[in-house]
Amino acid sequence: MATLVCLLIVLLGVMPHVHAVAPVFTTPNPDVNNPLHKLYLDEDKKGNDVVATLAATDADTDDNSLVFSMDTSPTATKDLFEINSRTLRVKSTVTAGTFDYEKNGAIKEYSITLQVTDGTDTTTLTTTISIRDINETPVFSGTPPYVVNVAQSASPGTTVHKVVATDPDDGNTITYGLTGASQFEINPTTGVIRVTSGTVFNKATTSQYSVTVTATDNGSPILVATAKIRFDIVISPTFIPSTPTTATVNENAAIDTSVFTVNVADGDTPSGSLVISIKSQTPNTPTNMFKLENRVLKTNKDAFNAEVHRTYAIVFRVTDGTFTVDSAILTVNVNDLNDNSPVITPVSPITIPESKPLGTASVVVDVAATDADISSPNNVLTYAIVSGNTATTFGIIASTGVIYLLKAPLSSRYTLKVRVSDGATPPLSSEIDIVVNVNGSEYSS
Repeated sequence: MATLVCLLIVLLGVMPHVHAVAPVFTTPNPDVNNPLHKLYLDEDKKGNDVVATLAATDADTDDNSLVFSMDTSPTATKDLFEINSRTLRVKSTVTAGTFDYEKNGAIKEYSITLQVTDGTDTTTLTTTISIRDINETPVFSGTPPYVVNVAQSASPGTTVHKVVATDPDDGNTITYGLTGASQFEINPTTGVIRVTSGTVFNKATTSQYSVTVTATDNGSPILVATAKIRFDIVISPTFIPSTPTTATVNENAAIDTSVFTVNVADGDTPSGSLVISIKSQTPNTPTNMFKLENRVLKTNKDAFNAEVHRTYAIVFRVTDGTFTVDSAILTVNVNDLNDNSPVITPVSPITIPESKPLGTASVVVDVAATDADISSPNNVLTYAIVSGNTATTFGIIASTGVIYLLKAPLSSRYTLKVRVSDGATPPLSSEIDIVVNVNGSEYSS
């Protein structure tokens, strides 16, 4: 009997130990319906950040001797994650932003196959690493420091700046706020900053204002971005006068005729640093009738014609490098010169009966004429019979050109020379000969 016991002891000593139980995962939970079955990673993680500490139990093996691996996972997963001992982590080569939840083409889940072995038995668990969207702080556009120039002349309600902040998170809205200077207010929705009611700027007393602008999201938790803005009060150029004004130029004026001198003031910019130009001239046909030389508006062509364009509207523009200001309209009136003689409508020979009644109602002919000049007295016409009116037989209405029979005709034929003159000094005039034949005259040959 003793020999048999000894033999059994020897056999047990040389036979290998047989595992009866395979390892069981506890992290992740092997139950697919358990919330802890999935693994989660915040979108802001990067190289060396931990995803999870893996855990398993083994009924007949020390848990500390278990070995974890992910060798059979998809390549896309193995490129980003690794297991170091029991720690599932992001590979050190992975940069920030790789897991950005909002970027185009973002991968929201990575499939992973985990194994745990006790050296004999291996347990496999397939789950996912789910990328978790986290609330991110809004970001102001532009590069600090933020410095904005504000014209000393800016009146209440004037828009002086607009801040723009973006939220990396989908669906978040941003609310803007402003503190630090009551002279400014911000639209909480648009980020537009305006001058507040009752504000009057004076650079001599206050040349700068500093404010803090906030951009608050509606995420969880609520996050706030801040930006500092410095408003520098500067003096913008001002046209003198600042109201609409007028100037004149004669039609047919020669090139380089001076028309108007532009005056601009700027309290904090040397006069020589201001750049002044013609912004517009209307009408612009022919093109560029005016030019600006050393702040003097001059004619650029000799084609001014009051009968074509009576007025031109000029707008100037000045910039001091910070502000660009447009002037009020300068109206240039083209003086109508007396450069057109009256034009008389031709009159065919006229025949009247000897017995034609006398008086202004007894019209012989109505002489018609026009004058292309467009203003009085250049286009006011006066009619006169200057020769051929023997015995003052005919009369003429000076203002209309109506010739009438004043006396009974003593001749069978009259050649009346009619002169039409405008009202200018000196006047321009034209003449026409009008033949009047008298039927039934005892003087007829």
